[in-house]
Amino acid sequence: MLEEAIRRRLNEPDIRLVMRCRVPYDMTSQGRILLGDEHFDPENEEVKLIIDLAQEKVRGFGDLFAANVDGAWRGDHWEIYAEVQGERVIEPSEVKAIEEHVSGQSKHPVHLRAWSRAELVVTNQRNLSTKDFLENQQDKSSYGKIRENLDSLLKRSPDRSHGD
Repeated sequence: MLEEAIRRRLNEPDIRLVMRCRVPYDMTSQGRILLGDEHFDPENEEVKLIIDLAQEKVRGFGDLFAANVDGAWRGDHWEIYAEVQGERVIEPSEVKAIEEHVSGQSKHPVHLRAWSRAELVVTNQRNLSTKDFLENQQDKSSYGKIRENLDSLLKRSPDRSHGD
């Protein structure tokens, strides 16, 4: 195990290895590209209308938002993909309502596929939205302790330096 090798090498039995992974995403000014090479043209006025209508309708459900919306024209309809996040998963009836709303306003059939992700922090007492949890924890942050541990670790390694 890599962590064990680092502990032995540094003679630090309590050291913990933390790795940060970065997943690449293709992005435009409109957000993440969800369809690879085929995606909305952000300069097209009809596309702007469809994106705005879809995001507005999702927000209208109160506890959801569309983080990214993308799509492509399929010859006879718009195929829209949206990353929908919130305190719960979006319902099929809500997807249908979005399709009907956007289709009615844009005058073109719309088929929506929603990647839905519920994000809650669950404690032994209650459920909190991620936003509410982070606001609640702001004053209880462990950032100061993390920074203190990092500074201590860097001081023990004379061959390392860092800047603030």
